[in-house]
Amino acid sequence: MDVKITRMGLLIMFCAIMLTFFPSSAQALEMEETTVYLGINYNTYNLNTFEEWVYTDYGDDETFPGGISFFLGARQYFSWTDFPPVGVGLELERMSVSYSDLDISLSNTGFLFSVAFPIFYLEDLVPGRYILTAGAGIYRASLVDREVDIGEIEGSYVGPGFKIGLEALFPIPEGMALGGRLNYRFSRPHSEGDLDFHGLEAGLQAELSF
Repeated sequence: MDVKITRMGLLIMFCAIMLTFFPSSAQALEMEETTVYLGINYNTYNLNTFEEWVYTDYGDDETFPGGISFFLGARQYFSWTDFPPVGVGLELERMSVSYSDLDISLSNTGFLFSVAFPIFYLEDLVPGRYILTAGAGIYRASLVDREVDIGEIEGSYVGPGFKIGLEALFPIPEGMALGGRLNYRFSRPHSEGDLDFHGLEAGLQAELSF
């Protein structure tokens, strides 16, 4: 017998589970601070397959083991009576590389749902805020060719991706903080793996809380 589960049914099941296992906590849910942040990353990429193909067909030996990206995001923190606060939010990031000899450019834009878990015991060792983060969402990679005809992979590709990492933030004036972050990112929107942006990212971050 086939069983069809609607979105409404899944929502009801989720709410029932939350109320069953966390009845008092669900009632004591409270909104905490809201944060908005932005920054710049240095990323490592895995574009070897694409670069080998470009070299074989066009003789261009430019390589980009890494590059710069920019990010912008926001989080809302919630707390329960018996649990530490958890942040949920959205993040937008964009990275790009340009092969100047052939006038080819690659870009990769991610739109991620994120969660954040403050690590309070580290604050006792070194003053600051330390946050374990994770995110999952959609990446859109684009290849633009202005000079040579590489039409077989030119265009845009969309695929899932995720990242996990750690942030360290240090207060400056009230409600503001500066710091850094380190993440591992998986992003390979092209199904054949030619446009492969997975790697590590290390960044500087500014945050405003209110």
